[in-house]
Amino acid sequence: MRFCYAHRRFTLYPQSVDTWDLHPDNYTPEFLDRARDTGFDALECGFEVLAKLGDEKSISDFGERVRSHGLKVGAIRAGGTLTEAKHGPANREKLMRAVEYADHVGAEVVNGALSAPARYPGHPPGSIPGSVSGWPVSQDSSKDAQMWVYDELASVFQGVCDSNEEIDVTIEVHQNSPVDNSWSAVRIHDMIDRENFGINPDMGNVVWNYDVPEEDYDAAIDAMAPISKYWHCKNLHRVYHRRISGQCLSAFLCKTARLTIDMRYRRWPTRATAATWRSRAHRMVTSGIRTELRWSMQGEYGLSSRTDSSSRPLRA
Repeated sequence: MRFCYAHRRFTLYPQSVDTWDLHPDNYTPEFLDRARDTGFDALECGFEVLAKLGDEKSISDFGERVRSHGLKVGAIRAGGTLTEAKHGPANREKLMRAVEYADHVGAEVVNGALSAPARYPGHPPGSIPGSVSGWPVSQDSSKDAQMWVYDELASVFQGVCDSNEEIDVTIEVHQNSPVDNSWSAVRIHDMIDRENFGINPDMGNVVWNYDVPEEDYDAAIDAMAPISKYWHCKNLHRVYHRRISGQCLSAFLCKTARLTIDMRYRRWPTRATAATWRSRAHRMVTSGIRTELRWSMQGEYGLSSRTDSSSRPLRA
């Protein structure tokens, strides 16, 4: 088994960058050495990193620079919806170019999810059911998909796989996409029917797709393990409060904001998936931060906070 670092939300002081839109220069010797010393064998780089290099020689040289630090570019992330009219055409072209980049840089895998940006994100973004993960409904889910969606996906991925049979191409099981659970993963795998095609069973995405996980964790692994070629593994801690529905989220955030202003408290919650107004402590699961708020509803509001950075997600 080899471990590939799909670096998301990392911090390496003093570097502070948008980890979803990296430049090749962000792969400093310090970063590469730290990834190697942590125990990783390879990196999963975003398509945008290699696209900024431009030509075959520059991409090849980048791969050599990574290898000189005891790593390699093992996979390229090149996801996005392939069926939505607005973004689909560009993502299809990106997928084909990613296979070319993989050949230049020496990567073994081109991986991608099939999700689209939220078409109705709400105000604030994420406040409308289905706009992000954790709601009772999911945008572009397998529950709502028609057969033509899988027919179209199969046709596209067959062409991508046939363009270079030495590169493995994987679909990542992902929330807000037509491949979001084990049965849809098995269905598309059977339809594509290529030796260099496989599934990336990201179980974290199955767990947090809906407010209540759609399927049993172990059963999903059993179904997808035989057709997998690459795995994403997260450090994931999920909290589900049965008594609070998604519709209460906006009201909760508004009340939290009011208390924040009343107390002149400066640390705003960024995203709450669920919370209960009680006189005891409750935990909010946030994007990359676990924040614990404690308050008393008797008399004047009292509010204290402890904020801890969560562990960086590690993919294998």
